[in-house]
Amino acid sequence: MPSIVSHALIAAAAFALGRWSAGLRWRSTALAPSAGEPGALGSFETPQGRASETEKHGRIPMTGERLFMLIFLLGWIFAWSVACLTALRFVLSGQGGLFLIGWLIAALAGWGLAANTIYRLVTGKPVRGRGGRDI
Repeated sequence: MPSIVSHALIAAAAFALGRWSAGLRWRSTALAPSAGEPGALGSFETPQGRASETEKHGRIPMTGERLFMLIFLLGWIFAWSVACLTALRFVLSGQGGLFLIGWLIAALAGWGLAANTIYRLVTGKPVRGRGGRDI
């Protein structure tokens, strides 16, 4: 029974964090110019000749959407690391079958993709989001 309560609390916290980060994103994009307009990300026209955050540092600033993705992936990669180590222990002890070996290979590939995404988020490089747009 305690595991149901802990799962419910984690789900509620993730939902609240998601709603909070979505609110940040909508507030920041409501005043932001659309792609192709002067001042949009990638165009080098800024008001009063000031350099934008992306131009000054060559990186995308941390928005609510990027922050939520980073926090989610850090939790995911931690849990996935525990699962991969457990599966590896079973495989190395001879208790893992062919399915577990295949799962471990796929899991390590997913782990590598998640680690690459975390690296891109932390260093301010673009990350491909839903709908093919860069985040």
